[in-house]
Amino acid sequence: MNFFTKLICSFVATATFFFPFSVTSFAQTDSQPDTEVTPLQLRVMQTRKFLKSPNEVIGAIKTNMEDAGASQCTIQAIQYEPDGSQTAGSGQVKCYFNPKIGKGPDTGAATALAFVPFVGGLLSSAKMSSDLKAQEEEQEKQLREVSYEIVAPKASKETTVRMRIMTGLREPKQSSIPDMYAKRFKLIGDSLFIQAIPIQGAVQQ
Repeated sequence: MNFFTKLICSFVATATFFFPFSVTSFAQTDSQPDTEVTPLQLRVMQTRKFLKSPNEVIGAIKTNMEDAGASQCTIQAIQYEPDGSQTAGSGQVKCYFNPKIGKGPDTGAATALAFVPFVGGLLSSAKMSSDLKAQEEEQEKQLREVSYEIVAPKASKETTVRMRIMTGLREPKQSSIPDMYAKRFKLIGDSLFIQAIPIQGAVQQ
């Protein structure tokens, strides 16, 4: 074994000792196609409460989904028992999208960095963040369906919404990426805020 070979082996061994997490970090990132969350965490990211009537919330959802390119939206209006025995009613909005064929995130860079533990250790956090963003972009391209379960008490301006996002070309599955839900809930809130502002159109002379 010549001097340079010994030097390289020494470097790799030292880097592996000080940064043992680097290889496993990349291996886990590449082998998991989506963010792993518990059922409780998923339910939390999928659920929001709005201090608006269900009709206002449903209108905001439908408007946002159509603006986002939904090919079709179906609405099941809030229903209550006629005898008054039910304290809260439920409804649903379901919107469908035509997925775009895209290219999956490139994992070649992660594999290459895994062979250099020192570099991989330093960049693992940034790479994981980049992978999550790439997954989000790919899932947006492969968006198939967004459904909203609406629950509202009687005679109350309080509406609870649970959103489910299905993505995938062949076998659609439920997304577990937080930003996929957060940005759509924000759009609903923004629409409800705008709806509450009285706007008068300009008068054409």
